[in-house]
Amino acid sequence: GTASIAGIVTRSASPKGFLRRARVTVSGGALTAPRIDTTDDQGRFEIGGLPPGQYVVSASKPAYLAMNFGATRPGRLGTSIVLADGQRVANIAIALPRGAVIAGVVTNLVGEPMQNAFVTLLHRRMYNGERQFLTVASGGFTDDRGEYRAYGLAAGEYLVVAQAFAEPGLPAEVIRLAAG
Repeated sequence: GTASIAGIVTRSASPKGFLRRARVTVSGGALTAPRIDTTDDQGRFEIGGLPPGQYVVSASKPAYLAMNFGATRPGRLGTSIVLADGQRVANIAIALPRGAVIAGVVTNLVGEPMQNAFVTLLHRRMYNGERQFLTVASGGFTDDRGEYRAYGLAAGEYLVVAQAFAEPGLPAEVIRLAAG
């Protein structure tokens, strides 16, 4: 193909500015595999050699939430781009919001750090017209200091759940969470 998509990736919050080294992905159309480009120092990208078709453009970068072109929030579909043979669409702008981090320490009843406790995050949001907690991320297992860290989270209210596994034959310990 001879069509191309070009544009810019920026931060959505202050300080506004270009995002260099953001990953831009074009998928759909007649592509058998997505095409990927990395933005330059001014946040610019261009992906060429595309056959005619309908495409989805998304951008991502560590510490930011991935966004699709035309989406109003992360996780939304956005707007697809229809390209004719030889067409160049050059006004694509994608603004990435910064991701949030939740970190903390899991301890037992006497305040000792709990190693290898499994941490899950539940995000409170509307689902089918009801407020529910939905599993959105895993903070993984705590380290030897009982610490966990989950990143790349959307803004909102979260419930942190820690699950300790007892050794066979021993009772499970009760744990508590401390903000980190």
